[in-house]
Amino acid sequence: MGADIWLFCEVCTVESGEKVWFPEELEGWDDPRDYELFYLLGGIRGYENSSQDTYPPIAPCKGLPGDLNPMTVNDDRTSLEVAEAVSYYTLKELKASPYSGIMRIKGWVDEDEFRRYNPGAPIRRGLGQHFDWVHPDAPPWKHEGLVLREWNGILNGNLNFLVRQMEKIKTDRQIYSDESIRIVFWIA
Repeated sequence: MGADIWLFCEVCTVESGEKVWFPEELEGWDDPRDYELFYLLGGIRGYENSSQDTYPPIAPCKGLPGDLNPMTVNDDRTSLEVAEAVSYYTLKELKASPYSGIMRIKGWVDEDEFRRYNPGAPIRRGLGQHFDWVHPDAPPWKHEGLVLREWNGILNGNLNFLVRQMEKIKTDRQIYSDESIRIVFWIA
């Protein structure tokens, strides 16, 4: 049985001098089983026991924010009761992580696919190039027949997507601070 990521977006407004968080639809989000994303966000389902810890989680889990709007998770409380990792990140925190854009990546790849990828090609801002690869700390049976390579690219396409979507919401809603938009998530 697999685990899913329950992920929600909230935006902060000021009403009568007080900060109030409201649920916001994260348009296009539909990948509840990205185990690499689980690890980057919550530190589980990855290579947490690796001696190299090549790509550590963004930060330790913080639990639910104290000012969470109950409407954000209203229909999903059952999954929250059995959650393995519960936390949240503001857009500022996600953008400050080394994984939010194009970075140097090391991993096991199919040699032919890597050649077609063309690691010397220019990378378009915000998109990058992405292909299948295996974490460098994976057990040997997972990278049998693959070669270890390094390239510039996006570590996790879904994390990059979340940052782009939060930026879009920020622009559309005329939110001025990266600390006024966040994702709240758990893995269950």
